Amino acid sequence: RQPKPWVTWTGTKTIPPTKAADTTASATDSSNPSDSNGTQTTAPTDTPTGPVEASMHSMLQTYIHSPTMPEYQSKLDFLTSVGYYPQGDTDADPTDTLFDTFIFLPSPGYHHNGAQAAYSGCTQFTKEMLEDFFDVEFRSSLNLDALDAATAEVKQALDKPLYKVNVFLPYFNMIPTVRSFGQVDGRDLDFSKEEDRLAGVKWQIDEQIRRFNEKGYQNIQLAGFFYVTEALMIQEEDIMSTVQYANQYVAELGLETLFNPFNNAGTYRDKWQEAGFSMATMQINYFPLVNGEPQLNAQPKTAIKEAAELTDRLGMGITMEWSCLETDGADYFKEYMLGGIRYG
Repeated sequence: RQPKPWVTWTGTKTIPPTKAADTTASATDSSNPSDSNGTQTTAPTDTPTGPVEASMHSMLQTYIHSPTMPEYQSKLDFLTSVGYYPQGDTDADPTDTLFDTFIFLPSPGYHHNGAQAAYSGCTQFTKEMLEDFFDVEFRSSLNLDALDAATAEVKQALDKPLYKVNVFLPYFNMIPTVRSFGQVDGRDLDFSKEEDRLAGVKWQIDEQIRRFNEKGYQNIQLAGFFYVTEALMIQEEDIMSTVQYANQYVAELGLETLFNPFNNAGTYRDKWQEAGFSMATMQINYFPLVNGEPQLNAQPKTAIKEAAELTDRLGMGITMEWSCLETDGADYFKEYMLGGIRYG
């Protein structure tokens, strides 16, 4: 089967700063939580500034934070992912583009943080913790800045002045056991209350959009938001309602939402459309060895065919995982590629 991109844009999609709408929303209105100014925000609009070459098809998860220290991605780190450099030689010019979409997120260890874990194993984030992560995302000359710089170099070498790569930023669960999230609109949010959970998830989306806009990137564009948790716990209605609200809010801004469940996420992976995500991919989790060591919960090779059939039925994409491509990971990556040829 000929692979198709999830979304193709023929115009320039811009995300203007959140602005006060004609009406204000109460900070305690659970159906429409206020932004940091206590006002409803307006959806972004497309601006007629000329065509842009942008599509979402090949996505790369980009980890930038671990439990012990921030992980910084440099321009050099991104060059061989944005552009195709034969033999990985960045001293030569690229011959084509490679990944067109980059998903920024913390490492699983940061999101599932030991003793702090609750509700589907998610860290109980406070506003201060999220602001620390956002600082890492937008670190000067690194991470998002570095991706913008790398894309500029690749598009210049390929003579593709209209080319841009897409970016997904993360959004995190607002855990009901967090009773003191931090100040939003002049009050400390208590996530045991639904209205505060909705206000909290809206704040983190708006805050990242605000920071993205302030950077004024010329070579990357915000495509949407990535739900960091790898399963949907339908029985946790308080979590599900927050996810549904966040996805609806992002859609109203003209952006996409993406869900990436693990292979054994059960029937919950089937609920991605019910939860309001605009797209979903599923992890195959085929990585039996990493540096010669067996991996917990790794799937057998037969999982590739099974996942291809399942995701085709559920309308999902595929997530491929590998470790070091110089050792065991190269063989597993080849199996993924062969699976794509054999099963579509």
